[in-house]
Amino acid sequence: ENIKALEDAGRAYNNSGVMNDILGDPAKALQEYMKALSVYEQLKNDELISGTLINIALVLANRKNYKEAKNYYRRAYNIVVRFEMHQGISTAGNGLGIVYDKLGQYDTAYFYYNKALDAAKFSKNDYGIAMSYGNLALNSEYQGDYSAAIAYYEQSLAIKERLGNKASL
Repeated sequence: ENIKALEDAGRAYNNSGVMNDILGDPAKALQEYMKALSVYEQLKNDELISGTLINIALVLANRKNYKEAKNYYRRAYNIVVRFEMHQGISTAGNGLGIVYDKLGQYDTAYFYYNKALDAAKFSKNDYGIAMSYGNLALNSEYQGDYSAAIAYYEQSLAIKERLGNKASL
């Protein structure tokens, strides 16, 4: 019963973090995510820990705190790789790629985008595949490889059109 109460508390903190982030209060979102992380670490629930680490990293990256975001994404990435959580590998890998791009470390970003792409393909996650191709396109563009960027954008676009994902076109 104590475990159930802790799970409920962790979920409540995490949901509060999501809502505060949506409502434009990233500082409050981080506080709530940190509380959720503490609870999930007590429970030793790696899936929930990795998801919360990704949420924290996303808020930090959106605040342009790329070095700290990288640390949280890397912690999450190490967990999801260890337990072969392919959806998490795709999400954390893309997050790490974005952060490394922002830090000007394009080769490392490229590496993580490809890990994310492989995981998305393995789990047949078309949204993740499209996202990875889009990120690889940006990475190629940053490096001045415009022909590769166009090829990646076309792959991403084709998937998004097939999915009917008009919002992200």
